Amino acid sequence: MCAVFAVVSLVNISFALAISFERARVGTGQARPSRSFRELIGTLSVMPVVIALFAMGVLLNFCLAPINVVLAPLMLSFGAGPQGYGFAMALFVVGAVLGNAVVGSHYARRVEWDQSIFASLGAVALGLIAVGLSRSLVQVAATMAVLGAIVPFFQVPMSTQLQRIIPTEDAGQAFASLNAVTTGAAPLAAADAGLLLQRMSPAALFYCAGGASVLLCLGWGFFRRQETVAVLAYNGQIE
Repeated sequence: MCAVFAVVSLVNISFALAISFERARVGTGQARPSRSFRELIGTLSVMPVVIALFAMGVLLNFCLAPINVVLAPLMLSFGAGPQGYGFAMALFVVGAVLGNAVVGSHYARRVEWDQSIFASLGAVALGLIAVGLSRSLVQVAATMAVLGAIVPFFQVPMSTQLQRIIPTEDAGQAFASLNAVTTGAAPLAAADAGLLLQRMSPAALFYCAGGASVLLCLGWGFFRRQETVAVLAYNGQIE
């Protein structure tokens, strides 16, 4: 099954790569890089924050993969059956709906987008570790509801900021690439979680996912700090 997920992931990612090629109108008919896509890469390459957000969108798949792959065996380990797993996942979705509603509120919009991403990544890390520590259906379900509510505080600010930064003429192709790559990475993340599950307990895998989220959070904080220092230096406010 892990191999199937990996193959599906590679197929999905290939669609993202396919948009960088077009059929030559003359000659041998071989595919060649699209000039417009090269221009897109050139435009985005001078925007480090866009590259960082793209990378985090992909890496977050690997942090959240245990929710889909490892949650069921974790709950079975303390006696909860398939109905319990379905209940916990349903609460995750309910939490996500409520989280999106809160993100769209006036109060939430007053929070800086990069701070929202930093805080949500840290909260996701704590939530994943809390799932690993859970020993009952009630604990898991409550934690999953909170996790579901947290995720929009990363996804919505990321998408909003990308819409602000990326030029309008490049937005369609850029978001198509982002969605294809992040969606394509999901099966690969699931395959990775499945392989790790064969070597460690479900709880330990949630701890590892939480630790990876901590690293992602710290990496984002370091990146934003370095970017701020670079801007201040450019403006002559610091030497």
